[in-house]
Amino acid sequence: MNDQPATTQEIFQRLQQLTDKSSVARVEQVATLIKQGEGEAALEHLYEIDETIGGFGLHTIRHVVSLADLPDHSVEDREIHRPIQYVRMILRGPNATELTRFLVDSACGLVEVHLKRLVKFGFLENFFNARKPMGWLLDKKFRNKLPQSLFEDLFWLNNRLLA
Repeated sequence: MNDQPATTQEIFQRLQQLTDKSSVARVEQVATLIKQGEGEAALEHLYEIDETIGGFGLHTIRHVVSLADLPDHSVEDREIHRPIQYVRMILRGPNATELTRFLVDSACGLVEVHLKRLVKFGFLENFFNARKPMGWLLDKKFRNKLPQSLFEDLFWLNNRLLA
């Protein structure tokens, strides 16, 4: 098991395995815009990519100014909104390239929240696992509760991207 941080090339190879070449090209375009200091343009591309995935995501807060504007907002959904808003906030700021670690962390925070919602625990387990990080949950709780390919992708994400 390689526990070194993934290189840019490895990240894009993994993305291509999970999606298709057009997705890789779109993400590369977003990365180029960020490097050029064009956060708003990058954000527009991310909205479009995100909308094709479906469900709640970056695209659903595109025109949101306050929490009251969120579609179907409930207190339980704050944990989903927060990492998405962090991604948007970073890309709207002037130093997105200096905050890439936080950007990746925020995006992975969203994955973690969805994971915790996907796998149902008992009441006490929910209480004790709520604050556990994704790596611990993957290793200790999700290993046998997720499809093998999803587990492997998430394990790679946690160990190579967040390393």
